[in-house]
Amino acid sequence: MRRVGLALLLLCAPLRLQAQDVKRVGSTRITVDRRAAYPGGLIVVNLRNPRISAAACSAILDGRRVAFLNGPDGPRALLPVPLNTPAGERTLGIEVRARTGIQRVSLRVAVSERSYRPRTLQLPPEKQGLLLRPDRLRDGRQVLQLLRTVTPEQLWRGAFRPPVDTAPVYSFGAPETWGVNVPVDSTMDSCFGEQHRGLDYQTPPGTPVLAPAAGSVLLAGPLTLTGQTLLLDHGHGLISAFFHMGRLDVAPGQLVEARAPLGVSGDSGLAYVPHVHWGVYLHASALDPQVLEQLDLREAGK
Repeated sequence: MRRVGLALLLLCAPLRLQAQDVKRVGSTRITVDRRAAYPGGLIVVNLRNPRISAAACSAILDGRRVAFLNGPDGPRALLPVPLNTPAGERTLGIEVRARTGIQRVSLRVAVSERSYRPRTLQLPPEKQGLLLRPDRLRDGRQVLQLLRTVTPEQLWRGAFRPPVDTAPVYSFGAPETWGVNVPVDSTMDSCFGEQHRGLDYQTPPGTPVLAPAAGSVLLAGPLTLTGQTLLLDHGHGLISAFFHMGRLDVAPGQLVEARAPLGVSGDSGLAYVPHVHWGVYLHASALDPQVLEQLDLREAGK
């Protein structure tokens, strides 16, 4: 790459962006979509310059570096906004590696405030013993390792759809109290914090669960706390997690299309009631699944 149009500069006064804004630096068009820039949401960055390769680009937000990958309209980075992110302006850095060195641009983006009210769950006494099993920690580390998977290919098309035809109960992002003296949520996935990292759909056991979008099965099997567990890789760092299933009808390595049957609901593992737990992680950071229902990532940032 000789001239990629970002010019060798570090902007001394970072550009301030609106909810969805476009800035030009040299011949590069930078689009930052922050319609979902709140705790549990994401920021989408697109670059338009035919001389820029996604493999040479990265974005940095709050110390987290995310590689650009080939999106529908060129290099694109999906940056999660963790649940513990305070509201306010953040510096978004964009780096491009060129023969002449690393080229940097800084932009200012605003993270909106979003609060999640707490909820208290009653764990059945017969399940409390699961919290004492030593293999629960190994399972959580295995889940986290798989949640860090980044498949360069985008496997999904269009907006995500809920896995069942039932409205979710209040769940995502809620600080949780389980009535026990050991961590629960952070043990399930080895991620930080005791906040619920998914949507819960209270359905009768045996309810068919459908794929919210196309993907590849990373994990399908029993774990101590999450019970019958399914991880579905959608590509670009996006992974769906289904916990407490009653039965799994897919196997690791299997490719599934959107709306394909994955299994049926249940109350396996540490389920407090029979329900479908659908979590979405972006680069191992919990993302509100409703963001992907409302924000079509083929359209974001155009």
